[in-house]
Amino acid sequence: MCCIIFKFSFSKKRTPFGLARTPCRTKSKMKIITIHIIAALIALSYSVCGQDQESIGPSFDDLNLRCTYNFATANEFNLGFSLTNKIRASIFEGAGHYGPFIDFGYTNKTNGLFSSKIGYEISGALLIMCGRVSFINYTDFNNSQFYFSPEIGVSALGVLNLTYGYNFNISQLNYYKLNGHHVSLNMKIKLIDLKK
Repeated sequence: MCCIIFKFSFSKKRTPFGLARTPCRTKSKMKIITIHIIAALIALSYSVCGQDQESIGPSFDDLNLRCTYNFATANEFNLGFSLTNKIRASIFEGAGHYGPFIDFGYTNKTNGLFSSKIGYEISGALLIMCGRVSFINYTDFNNSQFYFSPEIGVSALGVLNLTYGYNFNISQLNYYKLNGHHVSLNMKIKLIDLKK
């Protein structure tokens, strides 16, 4: 039984140093699924949230500052920026937002790790709902680890979001063991109205 499980999870590959275990196709399938999820969220936000069909190319309403506290197996603090459009179909027009973001942060895991994150977020949909997908890189400048993190939660008019998520390890090795459940508290502050 153990042999069957091992064969399903790993394939053997001969190297100059002997046999090595390499992950099977599961991770490549995960990457394909991830790409489809992001594409679906972007398509949904453009179709449901009232994007102006006459505009050509990306057009955003606001530039925002993002502040995030993330609790998992360690405490993590992030600062970043997002470009957002207002959700026209919201109960209160403009209460919700959607768009891409980039964050940079620090976590106190082990001797301290630095993180960079890119993703896409919908917050304040129907006033109280939010969702987010992101790719995260953690590094101590000796090693590097990549994760994919989908999140869902509640929002206060798109300004303050509380989300639950799960970090999926998409690297072959797991140096920092940050995969698993996490809770995030995120605040967005508008810096510039790009429509003016």
